[in-house]
Amino acid sequence: METKNINALLETVKTLRSENGCEWDKAQTMKSICPNMIEEAYELVSAIYNNDVENIVEEAGDVILQGVFHCVLGEKEALFDT
Repeated sequence: METKNINALLETVKTLRSENGCEWDKAQTMKSICPNMIEEAYELVSAIYNNDVENIVEEAGDVILQGVFHCVLGEKEALFDT
């Protein structure tokens, strides 16, 4: 994945969590979205074991989104830089 695409994803998540963003996204914490990360990881692993290339691509994207979401939350809490 190109850096510009990761940066665009990062900015999208930041926008969703901004003052005028999505209420659901703004309400989330690292702990509250843990079940989402676990679910997406299981779905990716399942797609890999089933050699389901279309779902591998989709689920890998979902895992990346969850990772970026955690990075944005961690940045807000000054846990690490994204």
